[in-house]
Amino acid sequence: MIPRNCDVAVIGGGPAGSSAAALLAQQGHDVVLLEKARHPRNVVGESVIPHFWRYADRIGITEAILGEKFLSKSGGTVAWDGHVRQMSFRDFGFTRSGMHVERDRFDQLFLNHARNSGARVFEEVVVDSPTRLDESGGDLPYRSLLDGTSGSLSARYVIDASGQASCIARARSQRQIDPDFRFTSIWGYFNGGQYVAEGGQIHPVEDLRQVWPSTFVSSIGRTGWSWHIPLRSSTSVGLVLPLESLKDMGVQGQQMEKFFLEQCRSLPYLKNLLRQADYVPGSMRAIRDYSFRVDSAAGPGYFLIGDAGGFIDPIFSLGVVLAVFSATAAAWLVGRCFKRPDRASSYQAFYSELTARRLNLARALALPLPSAEMGNLDELRDLMHFHSNEEQELFQVVSLLTNRSSNFQEIAGCATVPDSLHCTEIDKLHWA
Repeated sequence: MIPRNCDVAVIGGGPAGSSAAALLAQQGHDVVLLEKARHPRNVVGESVIPHFWRYADRIGITEAILGEKFLSKSGGTVAWDGHVRQMSFRDFGFTRSGMHVERDRFDQLFLNHARNSGARVFEEVVVDSPTRLDESGGDLPYRSLLDGTSGSLSARYVIDASGQASCIARARSQRQIDPDFRFTSIWGYFNGGQYVAEGGQIHPVEDLRQVWPSTFVSSIGRTGWSWHIPLRSSTSVGLVLPLESLKDMGVQGQQMEKFFLEQCRSLPYLKNLLRQADYVPGSMRAIRDYSFRVDSAAGPGYFLIGDAGGFIDPIFSLGVVLAVFSATAAAWLVGRCFKRPDRASSYQAFYSELTARRLNLARALALPLPSAEMGNLDELRDLMHFHSNEEQELFQVVSLLTNRSSNFQEIAGCATVPDSLHCTEIDKLHWA
């Protein structure tokens, strides 16, 4: 039974919400997590970069993730404007690999960890807009999808991890669509086929446990792109296309799946990787205008974490890392707010500034056109130089893989992006 009161209420049980709930429960706080779905549930975003592990260790979920034996990935391969380039994470000092994960199982591990850490978890509960949110806390009206009952949960602090729903930002009219990322994403799943590994070698999916895959991205037109991510029992394939291009072609509703399959079977590289693959009927999903920013990621009584605090183009696979980063930061600062309530407003301001800068840098590097507004260059350069030399080179390389390297040049203040020893130009992919 959902209680009437708690120290911290968390909206959403993805990696962000579950991580924050686990960390705060580990601190000894009474935490209630409300999740609208029943895990495991369908989620996209299967590419996880190795930065993840530093946060997994702090959250205490590393052993559970390793025990699941998700697929390790070597790095990224990008076919962009006729050039094929590849990078490997081990060239940047990472001793633990990235992963390709089934998000339904991955997210369930996080939710189980929150529960095992002492958080009270309630699934299939929909949270409506807060009826109160101020310096003394918040009141969250909710309704159960299981039995239709409703009620209200009062908490000293509310952590919004509701993802694209961005419950609190919407309620406060603080959520703005990013005009430089007006895209539609369409994705689905395939069985069988082939995948790209190091050296541009193409392998059948039966080799996945012996030869690590590489996340494969290819350009579509001037600003669109596709992904191909092999998983343990299927392959995630997605298209990211300008919203206007789909409107111009009249693609909508039931036409979307037909369009998606036609593109998968006709796009260079992708069509060959899927030549021997079978589409999983009914697996297609789509979302539009998913990139947005919020005015403030924290305020009186609340913190926004994960996608609820803003989302950018997923081309660099930052989603999970940004989720657990923001969850770790918010959990620590909420703990500080309990210890020093007189300084709560300064902790909230610090969190909002911290997450905004992190998102601004990721956004600037991912901008699809160099003419787009990047923001404060001085702040972006300061944040860039805060990272290690190896990580700065990694920023350079992932930018160089696409046509977005001019953004890195602008931020780094260099006239050209030098060739990197850790970015390999591949003459061609070697098909089986």
